[in-house]
Amino acid sequence: MPMVAVVVSFAIGICVAEVVDVPLWATILLLVSTLVGRRWVGSTMREAMLMLAVAVVGMVLHATRQSGNIDYDRRQQIRLHFEEHSTISRGRSRTAARIIEAESHTLEGCRIVAWSDSTRRFSAGDKASVTTSIRRFNPKYESYARLMFHRGFVGSASVGEPYDIAPSRYKTLHEAAVERLSAIVPHDNAGAVVVAMTTGSRDAITPELRRAYSLSGASHILAVSGMHVGILFLLINLLVYPLGILPHGNILKSAVAIVAIWGFVVLCGLPPSAVRAAIMFSALQLSLHIPGRYSSGNIWAATAFVMLLCDSHLLFDISAQLSFLAVGGIIFWGVPLCRLLRTHRPMVDMLTATLVVGAVATIATMPLIANVFGIVSIVGIALNPLVILLAYAILLAGISALAIPSLAVVAHLAARLLNGAAEWVATHPSFYLEFSPEGWQTALIYTLYGAITVVIWSIGRKKRLHIDDNL
Repeated sequence: MPMVAVVVSFAIGICVAEVVDVPLWATILLLVSTLVGRRWVGSTMREAMLMLAVAVVGMVLHATRQSGNIDYDRRQQIRLHFEEHSTISRGRSRTAARIIEAESHTLEGCRIVAWSDSTRRFSAGDKASVTTSIRRFNPKYESYARLMFHRGFVGSASVGEPYDIAPSRYKTLHEAAVERLSAIVPHDNAGAVVVAMTTGSRDAITPELRRAYSLSGASHILAVSGMHVGILFLLINLLVYPLGILPHGNILKSAVAIVAIWGFVVLCGLPPSAVRAAIMFSALQLSLHIPGRYSSGNIWAATAFVMLLCDSHLLFDISAQLSFLAVGGIIFWGVPLCRLLRTHRPMVDMLTATLVVGAVATIATMPLIANVFGIVSIVGIALNPLVILLAYAILLAGISALAIPSLAVVAHLAARLLNGAAEWVATHPSFYLEFSPEGWQTALIYTLYGAITVVIWSIGRKKRLHIDDNL
């Protein structure tokens, strides 16, 4: 059974457990019956029952990962470990923190959203002891509460006076990069975009600019995600291509690419979406050494399966969904298209690959973005080549500017052009549509995506087999 079928079956089981409260004994009985029954059926039915068994495993795992009893609204002393840098939201300081000690031991290990006034900023690695209470997320915003639950958050808490804070002793690479880049780019909207795309810090992005990018269909550019890691993946592989002439050059190329990818993720402060994308692209890089045209897809599916096996809640995390879809689109659509359009002229192939990767990532994520954010950019695909080319320039020049500050001028110019394009689209209502498809409609679109992909890959496989037979 292909690994893609395994991960799809596992995901279906997780979805069933999310919406249907099936008793644990019933799912285990179904699993045992399915595995035992495979011995007395034909080969086709045997494979179908194996897929059902995988789905049942997904159901069992997800059903057993529900949150325990949380001691809400009880004022008590807790010790927090802050996992990221504070950002300003709704006029207050907001960050993620993990409870490492608490009077109520059921809270230990839980994650919360920590709020404070805008004058207090926390950094990743800081620790603080505070007397507060854990509050449930507002039930009026059910979708937000469910999203935060799937991300491992049990509630929120206010961090006010008095508290005892122990700042992190060391400045992280992310903090150093944000400080250095912020010092060498102008303090305007273009400079904010350079810092956001290069280091993942979006503190300086204004709400107006966010809105413009959302309406233009380019909002994914501002948050470091699978697309950024994909751009870097392609850039690094192009830059280290000459290493292939050396003995064991392909292994050296992959080592350099993987180190560069993870270096960028660390530079951005290890955001979960970028970490997931780095894992997938590292697996993709390793798959280049494995014979066979389907290895990349199977390794992508295997990576997704292992990640869901470790945390089934990732399936309902929007950032994880976008990472899975963007990387999957690049592997199943982008790679075959790049092969089909290859001219064996390095510069032409590089430009083609750049545009293809950006286009397929945009198409793959567009239905989900519309479902979540309610915006469909009519000119998004047409604008995508410009967006991707400018994103390449910003990333390459922005990262290089950390070592060669004069290159910040190039990144800033590219960011100005990118902002101008986004703002121009935002001022023309005819260029975008405020539309949010229902969940079932979004699922139907992705089912259609999958069916078309299977048909096209099957046709391509039959053609290759026919050619091999003639040879």
